[in-house]
Amino acid sequence: MTILDCIALFFLLSAMAALPSISVMLVVSRTLSGGVSQGVMVCLGIVAADLLYLLLAMFGLTIVAIWLEQHRWLLQIMAIIILVLFSYQLWHSPYRHAAMATSGKKTSLASFMAGFTLTLVDYKAIFFTLASCLFISVAAISHYLHCLCC
Repeated sequence: MTILDCIALFFLLSAMAALPSISVMLVVSRTLSGGVSQGVMVCLGIVAADLLYLLLAMFGLTIVAIWLEQHRWLLQIMAIIILVLFSYQLWHSPYRHAAMATSGKKTSLASFMAGFTLTLVDYKAIFFTLASCLFISVAAISHYLHCLCC
């Protein structure tokens, strides 16, 4: 990594830290409504999703692409099953107002999953992961993977 890469990465990280995203609002709202422990669980979910994005960026999607290429039929069957189950549930579910469907109970697992899933679809996290791929040395990672395999 050169000095220019370090400067560019610094400005990228600074811009991303300065711009709040939807995850910040989730942490604040869960902390105010459920207490500090719920806010901490949301933060842990956000960190877990960011680590997942980082692992995908570091090791690439080549492993996933190879697996999907070999098991395309399995993915298609799983998609068919999910669509059939969702359509069955939608067809047989009674009509409910949106206000009645929400629950006031907040658990730690629900807070963790809220932070995790919201970060997985957050545009800021996706953009940061794509931009950070510019600074990752492919040669260093392939050497690391070679050392792990052998």
